[in-house]
Amino acid sequence: GLDSFVLAQLNKAYADAKATGDAKADTEWQPRLAKSLPKQPSPTRWIDWSNMIALAAVGAGLMLGLFTRLSALGGIGLLMMYYWAMPSLPWLPEAGPTEGHYLFINKNVIEALALAMIATSRVGRWGGLDGLLFRRRRIEAASR
Repeated sequence: GLDSFVLAQLNKAYADAKATGDAKADTEWQPRLAKSLPKQPSPTRWIDWSNMIALAAVGAGLMLGLFTRLSALGGIGLLMMYYWAMPSLPWLPEAGPTEGHYLFINKNVIEALALAMIATSRVGRWGGLDGLLFRRRRIEAASR
């Protein structure tokens, strides 16, 4: 569902399941190499955190119904980046363990299509915080 963005972010933040891995944790058995690694966060660490923040922002926006269209478009962007990082094309080798076997279309594409329906409809006007704000503006405009 739409809460998968927030759940994925929480999983990455609290279960320490990073998409790119932590070089220092992976090399603890090599003390000399671990000591020679830079003390500052690596670029992949910044990518991990920006991904987690984007997942949390998109998930919170969709669950609260705040900035619904913008959240849906952000979710589509994230899902398409995930798809093109590991596309399910038959002539490419499988890139590791996945939740099933796909032919061109995987779960990221399906979820992106669902978010496209949300982005192109006026679903934000019916419920959530966008709906409350829209009704308030409409009532204020009618009372003028």
